[in-house]
Amino acid sequence: VYKGDKTGVMMGAKPPPLDSFGLRHIEPWIRVPKTILINSYPLSGTSSTLLVANIHGINFTLGTDSYKKQLEEMQQILSKHSGPLLVVGDFNNWSQERTKVMNAMADELSLIRLEYESSSSSIRFGGNVDHIFYRGLVPLSHASPQVLSSDHNPISAQFRVVETKTAELVQ
Repeated sequence: VYKGDKTGVMMGAKPPPLDSFGLRHIEPWIRVPKTILINSYPLSGTSSTLLVANIHGINFTLGTDSYKKQLEEMQQILSKHSGPLLVVGDFNNWSQERTKVMNAMADELSLIRLEYESSSSSIRFGGNVDHIFYRGLVPLSHASPQVLSSDHNPISAQFRVVETKTAELVQ
């Protein structure tokens, strides 16, 4: 809650999360809270879970220290999960330095960025700030329809879990 209003990120899914965890960081200049929500969901037919992190990245800073700290704290939690992973949201990576921090986080977690055609409302200083990163999943479809209700367009995507085959031992 910020000045009496609910703020943050939200996730909607048909199954309820098995676990949910939130991280909160305060914007250094304007003091608005930025949040990360991390939920785990069951995957039917498997014993593994899908871990989903939804981020609203710190925006207004002089350097990247606060931004880097936010992403590193999220990365530390996500690195403990060995199964399929989605990391999505408004990363506020509007500079080369911020993009390097974001890409380093993605590399450390072995994430792949979903490439999609972005619209002008999700672009800041010439680059896209809204992203979907994934691991252990195969993208099936995605879209980013233009809306008037926000300064960011939604990104929707469908994935399937990568099938892993158990190697047979040959004697």
